[in-house]
Amino acid sequence: MLATKKNVVIPETIEGLPVKIIGNNSFYNLFSPLSVETISIPKTVEIIDKSAFGTCYQLKSVNISSGSALKVIKDYAFSNCSKLEYINLPDTLDSIGAGAFSWCKNLKNISIKNVKTLEPYAFSDTGITSISIPLLSTPSSAEGGVFSSCLDLQNVSIAHGNTTIFSGMFSNCTALTKIILPNTINTIESGAFHSCTNLSEIIIPNSVTKIDMYAFANCTSLLELTLPESVTEISDSAFDGCYFITLKGKAGSYVESYAKKNNIKFIAIP
Repeated sequence: MLATKKNVVIPETIEGLPVKIIGNNSFYNLFSPLSVETISIPKTVEIIDKSAFGTCYQLKSVNISSGSALKVIKDYAFSNCSKLEYINLPDTLDSIGAGAFSWCKNLKNISIKNVKTLEPYAFSDTGITSISIPLLSTPSSAEGGVFSSCLDLQNVSIAHGNTTIFSGMFSNCTALTKIILPNTINTIESGAFHSCTNLSEIIIPNSVTKIDMYAFANCTSLLELTLPESVTEISDSAFDGCYFITLKGKAGSYVESYAKKNNIKFIAIP
């Protein structure tokens, strides 16, 4: 391993053997977490293990070599790297663990185009401004506030084929103003958009059947929402704190009966 106080280059081989795994807490144990600024990861690495670079407070840049074989980034691998600005995730990456990039406040851009599994809070409290969510594997492979409290997140695109907006997925994303859901989504889980206080427009496709508890709670800028006839189950708390919301839907639909039951203004549409 080649290292200076601020720069670390991980070699492709050690004693003739390829370096395939960066182990648990590797850099926390070997280097002062206050000093390392750049890390170069060779193409041979397949797994970055739990907390491998966690709390490297001065880490700004991670360069992963072209032709990388990286498949898995495990839990909290880069958590609390508060100055991290750049990491080039390769197309081979399949899985990102719980809290892997949580609290990376300066991480503005990230590409996860071939990732199939996102664990809870993988990118919570990061500085990302936009995200394209790929087709995730099923059953549930993204849970628990994956992008929660990303306060600068403004643009979200979700690949066709995804079926669920998972629990707390975008909760407290206060810069998010609009989102269009693909027409393969059938469930919006609990707290999915909780406290997205500037969310004023969301397109709900006619594939959605269920809106779970607190899904849109405290979305105070959401004044109108059109719900299709496909929706047949809405939690009584789904719109808690949305004091001025008006629901729109077909006359005689489940949505109309829900609105009346919960004292929410309803407008029938053709």
